[in-house]
Amino acid sequence: MLLSARLRGGFTNETVEIIHSGATTTFTYHIHLLRSRSGWFDRVECSKTIKRGVKFDVLMKEYRFSEEVNDPLLPADKNTNSEKVTKDFDELKKWLSELDSVSLVPSKQIIQGNKYYVSIKADLKTTKLWFPFNYILFFVSFWDIITDWEVSSPFTID
Repeated sequence: MLLSARLRGGFTNETVEIIHSGATTTFTYHIHLLRSRSGWFDRVECSKTIKRGVKFDVLMKEYRFSEEVNDPLLPADKNTNSEKVTKDFDELKKWLSELDSVSLVPSKQIIQGNKYYVSIKADLKTTKLWFPFNYILFFVSFWDIITDWEVSSPFTID
């Protein structure tokens, strides 16, 4: 089962300004696949956390970004980490705000005929800066955004 999603409104002028200040910025996506159960609480069948971080190198004028995927269904040594470098801000924006064909769970673990739905939210955070940048860019430490959970339409696997 694959998931594709896009964060809307994540790149405001403040977001761009903070990234270009050189502060490490992290977009963390929390994804849950839930099974609907009438008369009882819905059950989380699987969950996955994807952390995408970026740090702008002011001298080299390039973006260094990384991805860390935490999937509880996999052994710890099978979770993935990757890094990339680009000078293209549009490529960075797309990479930070879009999840494309993320593997959620093998289809053999899904019970046919049951209703499922996906719930996803994003946390956008910056790291604390060191002196003197913490005084010059005082607004950065207050820039933490947590979105509400977004829920897909129910679906079944046949």
